[in-house]
Amino acid sequence: MESATALLTHLNDLIVSMGEDPDDTNQCLTDAVVDFSAAVGSYCGMQLTMTQHDVPVVLTAVTADTNSALPVRASLRLPLALLGPDHEFGSKIVLFAGTPGAFVDLAADLDYTLSVALGSTRRPLVVLDADLPDGTIRSGLSGVDELASINRAIGTMIATGHHPDEAATTLHRQAAANGCTPNQWAQQLLHRR
Repeated sequence: MESATALLTHLNDLIVSMGEDPDDTNQCLTDAVVDFSAAVGSYCGMQLTMTQHDVPVVLTAVTADTNSALPVRASLRLPLALLGPDHEFGSKIVLFAGTPGAFVDLAADLDYTLSVALGSTRRPLVVLDADLPDGTIRSGLSGVDELASINRAIGTMIATGHHPDEAATTLHRQAAANGCTPNQWAQQLLHRR
């Protein structure tokens, strides 16, 4: 149970540090990986997805040997909404391991710890083996350019008279009305300037 509490603490630190000081984020990621590795012997990587304006920004960090040969045979998904109400739908962390069933005990500990912390009787809170990759996983970051385009388009809308609290909603509404994604609509708005 202590490992579940420590893991949740390091996960929260990692999430809070995202977008802040890169050194803090790297240290939080290192601390979280140490906890993951201690909790699950065949831990081989994680994927943190932060969704904003319906755009998933995905940070994938794998152990060095995962890129070469170790297949992923187990996963554990934790929706970030369980850690706080500020996370959009789709924000999650997924842990990967090389041994089937590697996360069963940790999932039970996390479910119990989260149920107590949230005062919830709803279970399960974590999802096992629903996020197994088709091939090998690689470290990397994706989605940043798309999110940056949307944020720049929102800034442009505000500069041209849209109310700051309504610009994002307006962008999404206009995108839907024009049959495109928010990122596609943002690109069109940016190219019109």
